[in-house]
Amino acid sequence: MPHLHGEAAIGLAVGAVINKHKMAKHFDLTITASRFDFRRSEASIAREAAFDGIYVIRTGVSADVMIETEAVSAYKDLSRVERAFQTLKSVDLAFCPVHHGGCVPTSFST
Repeated sequence: MPHLHGEAAIGLAVGAVINKHKMAKHFDLTITASRFDFRRSEASIAREAAFDGIYVIRTGVSADVMIETEAVSAYKDLSRVERAFQTLKSVDLAFCPVHHGGCVPTSFST
């Protein structure tokens, strides 16, 4: 592997790796013209570990408009709709317009 020189070159190489693995938030990086150092961000890792295995549903709707159980129900309804669309897209279905007298099935593929 070639040695990299300059903050920009080192930064681009480091960015490619941490962006690929989506882990930048867990490291404190120091990049200079000739050096790259990193440390694990223990605080960030601990914050994320606290939610390990827990789903968090965040909404912009205030609590007086939608209570927690309604937010969960809306999320589950959304996942059901997404599953229905996946089913429609994965099965070879024949569609035809309702207003035509003679129906000629047409197969859509994605």
